Amino acid sequence: MTVARLAALAAAVALGGCAIPRMPAPQPSIAVIDRIGAARLPAMAVGSFTAAPGLSDKALGIRVSQVRPEGGSFAAYLGETLKAQLAAAGKLDATAPIAIGGTLTESDVGAPIGEARGRLGAEFVVTRDGRELLRKRLRVERRWGSSYFGVIAIDKADRMYTALYADLVGTLIDDPDFRAAVGAVPLQPSRGGAR
Repeated sequence: MTVARLAALAAAVALGGCAIPRMPAPQPSIAVIDRIGAARLPAMAVGSFTAAPGLSDKALGIRVSQVRPEGGSFAAYLGETLKAQLAAAGKLDATAPIAIGGTLTESDVGAPIGEARGRLGAEFVVTRDGRELLRKRLRVERRWGSSYFGVIAIDKADRMYTALYADLVGTLIDDPDFRAAVGAVPLQPSRGGAR
């Protein structure tokens, strides 16, 4: 973590329950971009992403602090993450007949002393010229060691939770049903056996 970020987190914790710096704008993931290239995805548009009823879409608590998304919505952040990956791979086209939208169905992070966990899930909807091709729920989860020291634990939980968004996009790209729906190259089994 940077000295500036650590100082900001320490100040937030000292003030008791203040928000940590907002999640950064979504950045392209080399791993996800490579998977998009390998799938030979067609150009796609990204539609709207909304939060499921009752799901916290503005902030999540991490010990005495809170993580907040850039732009003010975790659901919208998922859409922006998808846009960032497709744009970096040269596959984002607002006028494309194929579009992806959806609903954020799960969003959670906790950082108790010992083991922390973050989860993210969404129902993705793929359409072509407005006709639904696929509706599917996908989810990802991460677990990691969590420090006794609040500043360190909060910073790591924030980073790991943010990484879940690219993880979920990568899971979508690898999903066999998604690839079939958009006419992409089927996922090839690894040499070591089934994935």
